[in-house]
Amino acid sequence: MNAFIHCYVAARKIVTVYDLEVEICKNEGVVQFEELGLGPFLQHPLVAHYFLVPADLSVVPKLSSEEIINVLLKFVDNSKKRITIVDFLNHLAEKKSVSGKEKLGVRVQSLG
Repeated sequence: MNAFIHCYVAARKIVTVYDLEVEICKNEGVVQFEELGLGPFLQHPLVAHYFLVPADLSVVPKLSSEEIINVLLKFVDNSKKRITIVDFLNHLAEKKSVSGKEKLGVRVQSLG
């Protein structure tokens, strides 16, 4: 499981907790992560490490990487200045009505 998570995150510049959970379940042939008997997905040490999810977070928005890229394209088109990852994540959190970027379950390694 750890190797899968490391590889999945390393291979993508933009990744979501939602996408990762879907891919793990597909790879392991289960419907929900909890069926694997490894505890709650959001409390898995590598999920916490890579996505910095708050300990009290129990659900993240069902955001796919594809959705994020579409929002990013519009954000870049409308921006008059050079954008940063923090600016974009704050914009995404506002757009998705989430109280903070850390609650999105999104990891952006590069906007390049």
